[in-house]
This record gives sequence, structure tokens and C-alpha cells, in this order.
Amino acid sequence: MLFLFAKLTQNKLIPRKLSIEQYSFLLIMLIGSVLLAYNIHIAPLTDDELSAVYRGQYSSLSEVFKHSVLDDVHPPLMQFFIYYWLKIVGSNILLIKLPFLLMGIRSIALTYQLAKKWFNTNVALLASCFFMSTQLIVLYSQIARPYISGTFLILCFALQWTKILSTEVTLRAKILYVLFGVLCAYNHYFTTLQVAIIGLLGLFIVERKKLINYIILNAFIGASFLIFLPTMIKQMNYDGINYIPKPEWDYIFDFLTYTFHYSIWTILAFAVVFAVSIYCFNKKMINKFHLLSLMMFILPFTIGYIYSIIEKPVMPLRSLIFCIPFLIIFIFSFSTNIKQKLVLILASLVFFTNVYSLVVERQHFKLFDKGIVDGALKKLKKTDINKAPHIIFDVPPYRLNFHQKSLNTAFNIFNLYEQKITPIQFRKYIENINDNKDLVAFNIPLNYIGIIEEKYPYLKEVDYGFGFNYYHFSKAENHNKLNNIIYDTSLVFNSSDINNQPDNIQKNDGNYFFQFNNNQEWGPSLNVPLGKLISSKYVIIESAIRVKKDSSNNGQLVVEIKDGDKPIAWQSSPTINWIEENSGWQQTYFIVQLNELIKTKNIPENLTLSIYFWNTDKQPIAIDNFSIKIKKGNPFIYSLFEDFS
Repeated sequence: MLFLFAKLTQNKLIPRKLSIEQYSFLLIMLIGSVLLAYNIHIAPLTDDELSAVYRGQYSSLSEVFKHSVLDDVHPPLMQFFIYYWLKIVGSNILLIKLPFLLMGIRSIALTYQLAKKWFNTNVALLASCFFMSTQLIVLYSQIARPYISGTFLILCFALQWTKILSTEVTLRAKILYVLFGVLCAYNHYFTTLQVAIIGLLGLFIVERKKLINYIILNAFIGASFLIFLPTMIKQMNYDGINYIPKPEWDYIFDFLTYTFHYSIWTILAFAVVFAVSIYCFNKKMINKFHLLSLMMFILPFTIGYIYSIIEKPVMPLRSLIFCIPFLIIFIFSFSTNIKQKLVLILASLVFFTNVYSLVVERQHFKLFDKGIVDGALKKLKKTDINKAPHIIFDVPPYRLNFHQKSLNTAFNIFNLYEQKITPIQFRKYIENINDNKDLVAFNIPLNYIGIIEEKYPYLKEVDYGFGFNYYHFSKAENHNKLNNIIYDTSLVFNSSDINNQPDNIQKNDGNYFFQFNNNQEWGPSLNVPLGKLISSKYVIIESAIRVKKDSSNNGQLVVEIKDGDKPIAWQSSPTINWIEENSGWQQTYFIVQLNELIKTKNIPENLTLSIYFWNTDKQPIAIDNFSIKIKKGNPFIYSLFEDFS
């Protein structure tokens, strides 16, 4: 790409009023703008954005602070911006996202400028080509949250920091340095941390004659944040981020492989560039920014990791977007001595492999543009509203209302999020449906799918995406019905079991069942050689058991997964949530997608699945008909951040 453009310029097929470097920069900005803006007109508002929009609709800024900042885990800058921006653009999705897209595009130029200042044009070309095609940057350039804004602000701050250290400090430079430092501090706590780290690193390299001035400038930034410190302390004790998992020991490898799109092609392209860079590198060209750029990535990562282990998890992948530019600049910082033509070829190689892995392997635009709530409503909108199926969602009402309004739909939707009903109540709701209409379920708990299947046994359509589970059920058998079952087995007690377990196997109305006696805690189990049946963790495990309660005693249906003799997952479903006292035989479910239970990408051959009943009260209780179904699951559920290949 860049090499071809340079050849056209040399042959005067393109007027050479600008240098090859300038043309290359303009081409990078043009292509980067197209890539970051691609399909933004149909990009959905994510749940995170809808939450910010909902919290930005209070009548005053003080109300926003009280209800949207004090109960959140972010500094107020972007929430305040959303509050004022909504007053200008209303509910127009494209315009809500536009400032963040522009900050993403501008960040490409800032990365280029910073890499050039610290090293040279070679590094700037390679770093900006990689930066603008990295999934985290492309994704958050279309999401109105404090992530691409933080990347933009921290790059602005780093550029001003470089000027403060390397030139005679003008009043304008001082003002911009403090301004961007303050904006970073109020954008996100990881940009607050990044500013603190950059400021501290500067103490080691600033000229002695500038030291006092440098300390005073940073003191202004720190002092401006002191007024928010009590709020920050309160937010640090907020329990609303319990969904973030604690990072494992290999989290750094997870982040790096994600940055390289889990793609062998991207990794190979980088390996080629790195090998050429090292071959051409002159040790005399090593400067302080090699170490500084590396430290600007390592320190925030390490601090965030240690805090997440010791205190509470605060470091999802998106929180590392602020240090990605420094990692990328360091990665390509050894390319300073490569000849111009060769670096243009390498930059083109980096860009094309990264875009290929983003678009083809990661299916980024296909999965992101599908949306979450709006994707389901768009499917339903194709049906006649008078013939619409029964519709069950489980989403916050403001998200559903926003999309119903924006898509001009008025479906009658039973929203579990508002009802907060138990499995017992949900079964009664399904049983009370007396017509022959189909039923659509969107993002409801998988355990409730088992209840639906009792009355709607035929699956007509299933659609999966990022955070997106859509099921269309029917009572009537359809020749086009889907069969998504991979494996099906059951354990039914019969007369032959009486000889083996005469005290436990009983018979009533022709039905044999297992009866727990007093003080009996464990019974039989159903075991499946899971590792020999599946090749992916994106499968649904549907385990069930029939239970009859004659009193208030309770137990739990247990699902256990082992790798050989080593237990790696254990979860259960209490019968108290499923079966009323003296209600006769009822089905209890535990349904889960396997990737929620195990992390490993490769399925061990010795992986086994067992279900059994744990009689926790050690009182008489009857069980019957263990069953396990393994179904095709949603490989895209976390696809924008995880490897789903």
C-alpha cells in the first residue's frame, strides 16, 4: 500500500508537491479514517453506552453527579460531556458517537507524531499502521465511553510532556500540559494512573534547571484532582464491578495475543518486521524513549494487575487501551535504521495482515454491527405485529425502551429484568400461555430455556452474536426445525436396579425412582466422557433431573467437570428455587455454556462431565430420570474480546 503509493509518486503519476513521508502520512490518515468510521451509521449503542445515555438525562448537572457519578466507578468527565452533548444531538445514535470517532481518528495522527518525536519516521509509519488497525482502537472509536477519549487525551498529554522536557517551556506549553493532565485525571482512573506514571518518569530525565518548574506543573495537576479524591475513595468501595474476573497469572499473554488478534498471520508479520528491525538496528540509536515507552506500558499494567489480585478486579482488556500506544511504539522502536522503501513495504505488510485478521478472522464488523437488543428487535420487526410470537427478554427497561423507540416498534414484551421471577414463577407463566403462537426468547437465563422446551419442544431459529442469544421456539413440529443437539443421554431407574439397591429403588404407579433415606447425602451419578464428544468449549450443557418433594427438605443438582481425576469446575442448582413443597414431580435444570465453567481453549481428551444429586438436608427425597444434552452453543458470546476460532 504505502510502497505502491511511493512508487507512483516517484514516477510522477501522483504530483510530488509533498514528500513521500507526507504522502504516506496522509494516506495513513485517509485509510485509518475509513477503517475507524466503517459502518458507524449502523453501529449499535452498546449496553454500556445506553447506560451512560440513560444516566445523562437528568435535569441538572448536580443530579447527574449525584445519580450517575457517585454510584459509578469512573471519574465524571465523560458523563458530564454526554450530559451536555445529548442536549445538542438528542437520541441520534450517529451523532452521539461522532466525537469519539473523531478522537479515535485524531489519535492515529498523535501516535504518528509521538513516535516520530521519540524516534523517527520509520517508527511513526509502522506504529500508526498497527495502531489504527488494532481491534481495541477500532472498536472503541465507535463507542461513546471514556476509552478512546482517554487514549486521545493521554497521547495529547504525552506530546506536551515531551515538549516540556525537550524545549524551552513556553506559557502555552505549560497551560496545555496542565490542561491535558487534568482532563486525563478526570476521564478514567487508568488515565489518572497513566498521567501519574508519566509525570514520575519525567523526574528522572528532566534537566536540573527545569526540575522546580516541572514539579510545580505536576503539582497543579495533582491539586486539581484533590477535590475529587473523596468521591474516588467512595467509588473504590463500589460493588458494581463484581462482574470483572480476577486476572490469572497469564493475563499478560491474554492481552498480547488479543492485541495481535489471536492471529498467526499478524504475529508472523510482526516477527518479520522485528527480525528486519533488529538486523538493521544500530546500537548507537538507542535512546531514553526505548525504556520510557516500555515503562509507560509495564507500570500501569503491573499496578493494575497487583491491585486486581490483592484488592478487587479492575482491569478488563478495555482498561489497557490507554497504554496500547506506548506498547506499539516500543514494539516498532527498533526499526529506526531501516531504509525508506523497505519500511514502506513492512508498514503495508503490518497493515494488511492486521486488517485481514480484524475483518476476516475476528469478523469484527459483522459481530459488532449486529448489536445486542436492537439486533433482536430488527429480527422481530420483520414479522407482522398481529402475528407476533410471545416475546421474552431479560434486559434493563431503559435499553429496551430506547431501541423500541428508535426502531419504531411496539412489541408486547415480557421482560424478566423487571419481573425478577423465580424458576417456579416462570414455569407458571409458561404453563398459562394457552394459544398456539410461537415464542421468542432473547438473552434470558439458560436455565429458563429448559422450562420453555417443556411446552415448546421445537426450535425453529437460533441466532448467536456478541452478548446475543436469540431463540425462536414453536409448539408445532416443523420440517425445517433445527437440530442443535450434539449428544443426548439419560439415566432411568428400572426393576433391575431393585436387586442392586433394594433400600433406595422404589416403584409407584409403574414408575421406578431413587428414594433418599434419612441421613443419606449422596446417590447415583450420570457420567459423560465430555472430552471425546466435543472439540470446542462453546457448547451448552443441559443437565436435568426430576425431583419430588414431600416436605420442606431440599437438595441440589450438581454439575461437576474433571480433567482426569482433577476437579476443575463444580456448580449446582438448588431445588428450593424450582419445586414447591408437595407439588409432585418437577423438572430441575442446570444449563450453562461450557466456556463459563472452564477457561482452557483446548478440550482435554480426559475431560469428564458428571451430574448427581446432593441431598444437603439429608432428609427423604425422591429423584428420577437424570439427563444430559450437549448442544451447539454461542461461540461469539465474548467474541469482541476473546478468541472464538
